[in-house]
Amino acid sequence: MYRTIIRRSYIYTLLLMMLLASSCIRMPKTYIYSEVKYTFDGGDDLLSIFNLTASYMNSNLEMVSSPVTSLPWTITENIPISLPVEARLDISFSAKDVILSSEFYNVGFSSDISYKNTPSFLPPSSFTYTKAEEEDYETLSFLIPFNTPEEADNAILTIPNLKYNKHFLYSYTADDAVVGAYARLWRRINKKWIDDIEFFHKQCTKSTGYYPDNTLGMTDGCGNERRFPVGVAIWPNIYSSYMPDGIMYDSSSSIYLPYITWDEMESIVDFGGAAFYHNVDEQRYDKTNPSEIADGMEDDRVKTLAKLNRDMKILAQPDGNASYLEAAGIFNKISMIRSDHHTSKIYVNSLTSLSDRYLYSGFTEDRDGQIEEMESQSSSDNPYWISFSTHRVDTTVISLFEKINDLYGKDGKDNLWFATIEEVYEYATMRENAVIEKEVIGSNAVFTVTVPKYDNFYYKDLSFIIDGVNSKYQAQSVSDNIIGIFSNVDDGKLLINVNFNAHYPDLAEKYTSIYEKSFLEEDKNDALYFTSFLSEEKAAQFLERLNNAENGIRLHSMVINGGSKHTYSHDISINLEYDNIPTEYKIWEKDEQKDDKPWHTFTSDTIKFHLSDGFGTKRINAALRNQINESKTVSSSIEIKELGENTILKEDLNSYIEKYNGYTHSTSITIPAK
Repeated sequence: MYRTIIRRSYIYTLLLMMLLASSCIRMPKTYIYSEVKYTFDGGDDLLSIFNLTASYMNSNLEMVSSPVTSLPWTITENIPISLPVEARLDISFSAKDVILSSEFYNVGFSSDISYKNTPSFLPPSSFTYTKAEEEDYETLSFLIPFNTPEEADNAILTIPNLKYNKHFLYSYTADDAVVGAYARLWRRINKKWIDDIEFFHKQCTKSTGYYPDNTLGMTDGCGNERRFPVGVAIWPNIYSSYMPDGIMYDSSSSIYLPYITWDEMESIVDFGGAAFYHNVDEQRYDKTNPSEIADGMEDDRVKTLAKLNRDMKILAQPDGNASYLEAAGIFNKISMIRSDHHTSKIYVNSLTSLSDRYLYSGFTEDRDGQIEEMESQSSSDNPYWISFSTHRVDTTVISLFEKINDLYGKDGKDNLWFATIEEVYEYATMRENAVIEKEVIGSNAVFTVTVPKYDNFYYKDLSFIIDGVNSKYQAQSVSDNIIGIFSNVDDGKLLINVNFNAHYPDLAEKYTSIYEKSFLEEDKNDALYFTSFLSEEKAAQFLERLNNAENGIRLHSMVINGGSKHTYSHDISINLEYDNIPTEYKIWEKDEQKDDKPWHTFTSDTIKFHLSDGFGTKRINAALRNQINESKTVSSSIEIKELGENTILKEDLNSYIEKYNGYTHSTSITIPAK
């Protein structure tokens, strides 16, 4: 094995030297453009009175529009200037139907267009590629308390070919960063609302749809549910003229955006899913040039790591483009490739190293054919790994997953390991390189398992088998790095699942905290799901919080003066958002000590409060309590302003609205040719 690593490292070094050498002789392309910055600003209350729309010239020399949702508003466009160009900014005003009542309104507005002429070029790549190296080894220790020393002596521990000792293997990938991976599949698998709107994002408002009756998954063979994971081939850096900042937003409430967002990808990853390399930014990198594609892969890796705190290592070959396969040989962070070219089948019974292997993944609209293939592998003595991919996720994929659950998942034969390609790769790598040692102490068999530790492995759990066991023995953890250990005896085999993924306590904390704020049953079910990965003693604290949460007071947020950012009076009104019934409240300013302030009887949802003397920003803190608990502290701020020239009184608001309703504020400049 070590010889192979050395030889491979030598080859990578030669390739890297060739790549750098070629980079040295590439001349950068030079362009002249003007960096045009459009800016609009106004008073704090302007957006509470008017809907504002900005129209401006983009990089294609076209006028485009976008809503102004916050102030100051600014956007930068790179405009080519081979000829003189008139850059223009129009801000249109439209009065809102509902305006919050206030004694004063801070208004006024201004706009500006500035530009800077800059030569720009696309430089050759200077990336240095490093293979994800083993940091060290991880050691797991656990014991089986047998009835007799003879049983302990005879116990032989092995790692089955598939996790949970399942019979056959299935993986699914949604290509092209489609939101259906979240809106349809992830939500259906995890028993979330399924909306009739196809592009239903996390921030969208429900329309018509339904709540599923069950989750979709399998069991771990020890009584714990493990939900089906979704793999997504993503486009981290691809953009369009309509989405110059990239097609993958951080979040979205649009029902027209067909692409998955980063916060939706985070949910998919939390529940066992994975992100894969796919198309790079082919407007910047030549899709026929493997060296340039490799540069684009590094861009995608860096952005995904920043957004998800997670590295990628699987390439989902896009468009049947063979140049991506060559690029994977240059960009040596690719561990395995999913290809739509026909490749040799990977058989479960001979599953060994998957490093640099190709997995065929088909595209077909024949959902019944998928079930037929799965049925043949479910009954086969030598099953192969089935991998399936789609582009757009329609409702037939939901139906397919439901059938898989009912036939081969937890509600059927339960003989399927449904896993992402990345999870299978990690399991096979750890299994192949594991070293197992045993020590017998009395009737206890103590097993020590050493596996290589990689910094980009995220599925840190292994299954073990001991044959010839009929008693209901329970495995016990010995080493502190085991966060969950589960065992079960079936058909003369003792199955042991060892979870040493330190991320699961964090997930239990994350989803327990979500339930403590929402009190939604679906959020409680998510929190309970993540406690099922933890040992009984590690899960106890989360289960206690989930049980106690139902009656305790939970304070979520504070709203001052109906959400106003400023005021001209020291007397304010405070509304608190909370769950359950409070009996007392406490309010204090930033520079005051909480313990010095008294508790007051809670009698109304609106609390009057007098701010301390002086102008400027005042930060207010609040807490609630009842017979069960005291809430966390929430805070909010409001600015006390002195009356100024852009401040109008309440009685002058209507005339101000009449003056500017339908008004367009225009600014333009001429950028000379270069």
